[in-house]
Amino acid sequence: MAIDNLTCGGGDASYPVVCNNACWFLGEVAALSSNKDIIKPFLAQIGGKLSALFQNQKLNKSLAMNIAIAFGRLGLVDPKEMALNYLELVTK
Repeated sequence: MAIDNLTCGGGDASYPVVCNNACWFLGEVAALSSNKDIIKPFLAQIGGKLSALFQNQKLNKSLAMNIAIAFGRLGLVDPKEMALNYLELVTK
């Protein structure tokens, strides 16, 4: 469900809050060592959505910060997978 909330909102007024919470939650899940095997199969999907979010021109500061933190924590789960998503982000 948290992955589904990593969208650019589509005009929904609750988007920044919901998306911010989803980013924070996924970063927290990745930070717990007992969850690494659970979240690893979803890294490509999560990384792609975080990259897309980070490219949004109207990104608020709090959401940008949570995206960056989540990206870093997810990188601790599988550095190679998240590096691919990071390369996609910086080359666009």
